Amino acid sequence: MAAQVQSTFRFTIIEDGVSSTYSPQFTIPAVPIAGGPFQSQRFTIPAISDTDPWPDPTLIWSWENSPTPKLIVAQLRSGVGFVRLALMRDIPTSDTDITPSGSGIKWTEHPLAGHSEFKLNTVECASIASASSFLGQDGDGFPNILSDSAVDARFYKIYARNTSYTADATLEVWVVE
Repeated sequence: MAAQVQSTFRFTIIEDGVSSTYSPQFTIPAVPIAGGPFQSQRFTIPAISDTDPWPDPTLIWSWENSPTPKLIVAQLRSGVGFVRLALMRDIPTSDTDITPSGSGIKWTEHPLAGHSEFKLNTVECASIASASSFLGQDGDGFPNILSDSAVDARFYKIYARNTSYTADATLEVWVVE
């Protein structure tokens, strides 16, 4: 059986009891998928403490369990809140072996507020070997990551960290392979 995934986008603003829904004026193309697996999992992201050591970040996705997802979506289910996501990228071992080489590990943060969701629509990305150049810019003021010195890389892990000192956060994650 053939299957597809199609991501949609819309948001609603409620002002003085009147709601207005906005959605794109175009159709987002459907992407063929292998028909599964589709995974949904809820994670409790523990609150941090101002007196005790912080709990370890929570691993919410890893390439070992889902090496080539078509879509990863994370959404806070505990209402208003704020979670920081950390995405690990690395350079694959080779063109035919997607195992992380360990030679180009970089972390990037993605803030996630309670009124929105995080979507990663591919694990393919770019990286730069030098840590100082990775976040920097070239002589023309453009990001180094978009320059010809960037190399093909992949995302391999996503961790989550709650920023609340008072309440745990519930994060739902969907992975479409």
